[in-house]
Amino acid sequence: MEPLIRRSAALAAQLAGDFLVAVVTPVSAPAYLDQVLAGYAALTSQLGGQLTALQGSPADALAKFAHRHQVTEIVLARDPGASRHRLLNELTHRAGDAEVHVLPAQAAR
Repeated sequence: MEPLIRRSAALAAQLAGDFLVAVVTPVSAPAYLDQVLAGYAALTSQLGGQLTALQGSPADALAKFAHRHQVTEIVLARDPGASRHRLLNELTHRAGDAEVHVLPAQAAR
């Protein structure tokens, strides 16, 4: 996720916008996840942003976050090992006016 964070920070800087990172964590998260998220939070902060961990349905949690923070651009990386069509479909319908951009997994690097 580090390449996606860096790429998104650059895009936010180009748009002179706020840089927010939202991560949807599973309810029963593995023990190492807190350490991973702390690393992502440190990187996000270093790049001038803020990381928020969310729970719940990924599409619903991200859409609510986008509405609450008046997000205009959502950047996701495609997971090469999983089908995300349902998530993307739900998110684009719930995101309101926010544009959803899906980067190929390699482009996020």
